[in-house]
Amino acid sequence: MNRISLAVATALIGLSTVAEAAVELKPVGRYQSPTAGFDKGAAEIVAYDASTQRIFVVNAQDGTVDVLDGSNPASPLKIGQIDAKAIPGYPAAGLGAANSVAARDGLVAVAVEANPLTSPGVLAFYDAASLAFIRSVPAGALPDAVAFSNTGHFVIVANEGEPRTPVDPEGSVTIVDVRRKGKERRFDACTADFRAFNSRRAELVAAGVYIDPGAASVAQDLEPEYASAQGNNAYVTLQENNAIAVVQLNQCRVARIMPIGAKNHGLPENSLDTSDREIDNGKGRIAIRSWQNLHALYQPDSIASYEADDGQTYLVIANEGDVRDTAISGRASTDAVRVGSLSLDSTAFPPVPASVSPDPDPKSSKNLGRLNVIRSLRTAGARSRSSPTTARSSTTAPTTSSRSSRARSAPANSRSRRSTPPAATTRLAQCRANRTTPSTRAATTRARSPKAWSSVGSAIALTRSSASSESAGSWSTT
Repeated sequence: MNRISLAVATALIGLSTVAEAAVELKPVGRYQSPTAGFDKGAAEIVAYDASTQRIFVVNAQDGTVDVLDGSNPASPLKIGQIDAKAIPGYPAAGLGAANSVAARDGLVAVAVEANPLTSPGVLAFYDAASLAFIRSVPAGALPDAVAFSNTGHFVIVANEGEPRTPVDPEGSVTIVDVRRKGKERRFDACTADFRAFNSRRAELVAAGVYIDPGAASVAQDLEPEYASAQGNNAYVTLQENNAIAVVQLNQCRVARIMPIGAKNHGLPENSLDTSDREIDNGKGRIAIRSWQNLHALYQPDSIASYEADDGQTYLVIANEGDVRDTAISGRASTDAVRVGSLSLDSTAFPPVPASVSPDPDPKSSKNLGRLNVIRSLRTAGARSRSSPTTARSSTTAPTTSSRSSRARSAPANSRSRRSTPPAATTRLAQCRANRTTPSTRAATTRARSPKAWSSVGSAIALTRSSASSESAGSWSTT
């Protein structure tokens, strides 16, 4: 039995594995900030530097990165902190919170947003042992997540570029070459943007990338969340757009954007609970079932990548299923609405049998009425599929050879309670990262690099299936 100590936020957990591949987590040690308040984000992002055995924790409440001694996992101790508002060359009033931290080989990278957050942020580097400031480089608007490449040669920052009225900055990816040149590191930085895709908006939408109809441009709508890199390729999640961008590190450019498709909730293994008000008194009950013509967007958040023994690159993705908050963004678009406010096609959405629900109306709050849907997917092709292509770095445009089915309506951000995880949750569904629609079942076929392993998503779309793929009148999820 092997035991590995892991730092999770400020808690250390022992991970045990057995021959049957079962995983058991046991608490080993814990650190809690003495000034931490409830729900204040005092321990959010964590990084570990093996060379110094130190743990770096983003403390949003104090505006710092707490530094813990992790040499004794049973008793991690705070030994210092990095002040995110004390970056040489930047006035404290112009800096916001530290959003992310990464550490490797004695180097610590901290992503700090600007004040206001729609202005360009900064990436600051520190020595993991002395905590001394080394260098800073400019980043894009709202640098949200920072990561080292697998080689340690590059640091990648996903600049989310969230809008705040009246400013809607562009999303981007900052790349820093931290290889050594003699005794010193290079710290050569550049930022890759998405402007080359502005003229290809229709092609992206047809391929299955969700672009908010209220967005002024593709570059402004794309909001990078997390990044993970293997070799020369960084894979950057575009959560609100239900896609992944491939960024070439040495060339500092976005090579292509890959939509990751939708989950079909018409399949029994993808059953879910669509309402929290199935009972007449407004209370809910457990009612897990499949719905034809209901599809859910995965909307990927955090991501990791690795190269397996078979030589293939795999992506491991946490699919949050969370759409953009239009109240925060200030956009005039009201693309997300409840199913209950829509007119549904009676053929695609026939009356619900009494054996399934006491209310035959599919728009009832007992059925689908409570789900939020993305209206524009009625015409954007919520269930689009594209032809598989290789994941070579020479690819320079979005995948455009797609086959879209017409969506009647599209639920979004359906954070359904009690949804039953599909087999993918326990047997990670294998699919090609260069296809827009991943398999909802664990696949056994080999695929060209890179491959994606994907689980549950929860942004919903009601669609009418094309005759070529499903029978008419089916419930499905996008």
